[in-house]
Amino acid sequence: MHKTIEIMTRNPLTMLAFCLGMSMMTYADNTDLSTVANTIYIDSLTAMSSKTVTLSVKMKNEVKVEGLQFRLVLPEGLSVKTVPDTAVYLGVDRVDISSRYSLEKAIQDDGSLIVMIASLERKIFSGTDGEVCTVKVQVPLDIAPDSYPIYIRDIVLSDNQDIPVSYDTDEVERNITVYLYGDVNHDGTVGIGDIVAITNAMSINEELCDADVNDDGQAGIGDIVAITNIMAGKE
Repeated sequence: MHKTIEIMTRNPLTMLAFCLGMSMMTYADNTDLSTVANTIYIDSLTAMSSKTVTLSVKMKNEVKVEGLQFRLVLPEGLSVKTVPDTAVYLGVDRVDISSRYSLEKAIQDDGSLIVMIASLERKIFSGTDGEVCTVKVQVPLDIAPDSYPIYIRDIVLSDNQDIPVSYDTDEVERNITVYLYGDVNHDGTVGIGDIVAITNAMSINEELCDADVNDDGQAGIGDIVAITNIMAGKE
């Protein structure tokens, strides 16, 4: 059974007034989360050029949090999906499904994404670590295969004491490793090895995102055809 959560929208300038509690913090490259008590973060991940990848945005917290804010900064070329709407979705694992939530999202002039989430009934997020929202990101076809940094900045966690407070870190850096379109086995080329990888995924019915080259939702013959076309220079 699907969980149903009511999401409300409100003016971001009035939602918990997060910025009142922001403090200056030292930026940290590839932050060691074991040294941070309260923060927003993502895990490092891989993606194939021309594909859409879903970022799982997580919160680690020791304090009781009822609202949060962060800014997502993507590497040049990558962008948050905006059709039909800016693709940010509330996670269900750490929320009270009987509560109403405000989810505000806004893409800035520099391409970064501001996200603000809060319980309208002052319910705290459950647990101490895990997903609070997801963001769908488009990876362009012409991006060079490489590892690129993704930043979570301007982190503000609002505790349940009426005073918005930011905790421990102002920036978390993680990497997204981009592979060639069709490079299913991540060896840097598109070839027979990728067909073998797709065949293996089909045989064990494995949900392997990169094996779904033609974006039909599964690893199958169509993906092998797509790889063959790439090898023949038809794609």
